[in-house]
Amino acid sequence: MLDQGVGMRRTSSRRGWWRSGAWLLGLAAAGCASGDDVRVAPETGADDAIDALLGGSCSESDAPKRYEAILQGEARCEDVTATDGTWLARPLFADAPADIRDGSCRFTWRARSRGAAPDAAALKDHVGATNLLPSCSRGAPPRLNGERYEFDPSDIVPMGGSVGCDVCGVIRRREGFIVRPPNVDRIRFHAALADARGRPVDMMPITVPPTRARSMVVTLPEPPPGLHYVEGRIPLQLR
Repeated sequence: MLDQGVGMRRTSSRRGWWRSGAWLLGLAAAGCASGDDVRVAPETGADDAIDALLGGSCSESDAPKRYEAILQGEARCEDVTATDGTWLARPLFADAPADIRDGSCRFTWRARSRGAAPDAAALKDHVGATNLLPSCSRGAPPRLNGERYEFDPSDIVPMGGSVGCDVCGVIRRREGFIVRPPNVDRIRFHAALADARGRPVDMMPITVPPTRARSMVVTLPEPPPGLHYVEGRIPLQLR
């Protein structure tokens, strides 16, 4: 009986060692996984796991790992596979009306092997004429309150180049969805106002509070009685 008991203890000990060994091997395999191995969660621009791909430091000028954009032409918010990794695509304005949600995107680089540089060329080939703007922003774009300001004729500037952007913002109802170009301290724009028949009759000069966020949702000031904002793209004046 004594020998049988010892044999049972030895067998039990061997089983415990095998289970512990298997567990340790599994843990080691997980720790040795190559690339930026994260769980891809639901389709939302504020996914914490995808934000973690930016790492502890983020650069908007040196091989950016994230871009944000209002899509142009036939471009779609969908994952882009490159040779050394994948650009994970998520709606930038996840709670916006369907056309805004589908027409804006946040692309984040996930390398196939550790240290693989972001393949910006593959992403640009996919989105075509879309104006991709580098970003280190994490989480959902902030909500800001736009304010009416006193119009000065000197504020009229040509679009494009370093002083304007006509593909960086869009109005839906009383909200402006904006992707801020780099090195911009102030955003202003003139939102068209229409009457009950839909005829444009006036302009509302609006300024946006300064923010370091790349993208933002701006609540527009209450329009005058009987008027509403004309929906569509808004030419931004940048200073």
